[in-house]
Amino acid sequence: MPAARSIFVSDLALCQRCPRLLAYKRHKGATRAWQIGIKGSGEAYGSLFHEHIAKAFFDGAYRFDSSLGRQIAEALKEGHGGPATLKRALEWVVREALFAPFLQKHATRRDVTDRIMALAAGTALWIKGMAEFLADIPSLCSAPEAHMGAVFCEPERKLSADYASSRGRLRITGCYDALLFNPDKAEATLFEFKGYRRSEVTVPLSQGILYAWLVHGATGIWPALQVIYLGEEENGLDSFPPDDVRDMSAGLP
Repeated sequence: MPAARSIFVSDLALCQRCPRLLAYKRHKGATRAWQIGIKGSGEAYGSLFHEHIAKAFFDGAYRFDSSLGRQIAEALKEGHGGPATLKRALEWVVREALFAPFLQKHATRRDVTDRIMALAAGTALWIKGMAEFLADIPSLCSAPEAHMGAVFCEPERKLSADYASSRGRLRITGCYDALLFNPDKAEATLFEFKGYRRSEVTVPLSQGILYAWLVHGATGIWPALQVIYLGEEENGLDSFPPDDVRDMSAGLP
């Protein structure tokens, strides 16, 4: 059997939006080709949030023996009070341990200060969705140190799977942003963070569905999907339950 052709999820999304942009990226090595034509895009803004807020949080939770991991564990213990209580506890951890140092270091950058309210709003949406999911895991909230490793997945983990068609195999590879599992109910939620405003939803949604397809291939579970547009100061969340994610994945080819 011939070797599978390989492509990244991000390149498939770029090709769906404009095949010429993918050709431009491949031919010229233009890594920022994805920014062309997107409103409110800013590579530094999106990457800074990924690295210093979201990824840092999930790294701390995944490697729960760290100082940040212990702070997250203490916040989770408050989850017995329900999603609202857990949301406040997680907000405190993110604000004090991650957001405040982030602002102190990067607030002088114009590409950050121009979008600071949107960044805060996007962070709040993410924490709200995360708290609602985590509060529904009694084992985690009662003994977080024993269960955090099973709930918080390694952030930005690379997954690959083969898609077979009449034209041969296509090896698809991608790194999701953040993933949570509920081992009590065999459920999952996938978070995708977009560092720009919502201009059209088809490409970001299909990109998120592809990541969900990779997660399903690796775990057998279709995750719920939350796409958070960090460039929106309000209404920056598109949320899809697992059944819808599974059904939409059938239309991806």
